[in-house]
Amino acid sequence: MEIIDPDTPNSKEPITDFFPLGDQFLIIKPNGIYQAHLPEEIDKENIAPETKPTYTKFYSVGSNNPYWVHGFIQFKPLAAFFSHKDELLNHLWATTRYLLNCEETTYYIYNQICQCLPKCEKRIEESKDKSFIPLLPTVPSLNEYVDKFLLNAKHCLTNIFKIFHIVLQTPDYGTKFHKYYIWFQERQKQYEEIYAILKEDLLWVKEVSELRNAIEHPQDGQKIEIRNIFPLPGNKFSAPCWRYDLSNKKCRKQENFSDLIIDINTILHNILYFQETITVLCLNQALKDEKKGVRIYKRADATKNSRDTFIISFAKNEKNP
Repeated sequence: MEIIDPDTPNSKEPITDFFPLGDQFLIIKPNGIYQAHLPEEIDKENIAPETKPTYTKFYSVGSNNPYWVHGFIQFKPLAAFFSHKDELLNHLWATTRYLLNCEETTYYIYNQICQCLPKCEKRIEESKDKSFIPLLPTVPSLNEYVDKFLLNAKHCLTNIFKIFHIVLQTPDYGTKFHKYYIWFQERQKQYEEIYAILKEDLLWVKEVSELRNAIEHPQDGQKIEIRNIFPLPGNKFSAPCWRYDLSNKKCRKQENFSDLIIDINTILHNILYFQETITVLCLNQALKDEKKGVRIYKRADATKNSRDTFIISFAKNEKNP
């Protein structure tokens, strides 16, 4: 089946991966993720033998995208050593989809800002000899996109924590992240590395979750202020920014506005690192508990887009390569 992207119909990109995943069949290109729809899926009762396969498009990113590579594809061969491989891969795919949604939203906001700022500068420059500055362009639907980003970020974090339940059979605490922390704290001798990561990262994880809650249920001590492009003294302007007060939830209260795109991009990168780290630590712990004599190591020569950032070593006493 030939994959022709309607957004780039003349592209000659090759297919880099294709594989079944649950009830889906994924096809991956360097800049696209697609789902194939085979005749037996479309015509389950086999009433139309002439039914042809087709496909739908999930994302305009693919095997060249670090979030796809580090969030999912690098774990595909590693999951083969895990007893619940299919469940884990389906879960990682769902988790990575939330991550890709966050990236997609971040790119929209960033791209809109890049288009608006030069127009603002031009409009101010052209108004030097006028008594006022005309309406400055702003990012369309900014609040809705920030809400969308935070919703996907919270879903992604919830799924990351559920990896503990899937791989290590911890209780499923849902969005109550602190309960996972307490569970590992009580068993920190056995789960030393996982406990250390949660101890270090739980505060920002909680903050991201509470940011979403502050949008949905604003109140004193739990609110977000989002400013679009905004005029400043001296005929200047501010890029989109925000500040938040999460003091009711024992998180930060920002006194000053901070750059919105820098902050959400930082959250995006932190979530990717967290997902990758938690997945590796859980798989290594499972391999250790099952006494399979193998371990996952991070390659010293791995690059940003490496598909084989982590490798399996069968030597029980082999040092990290």
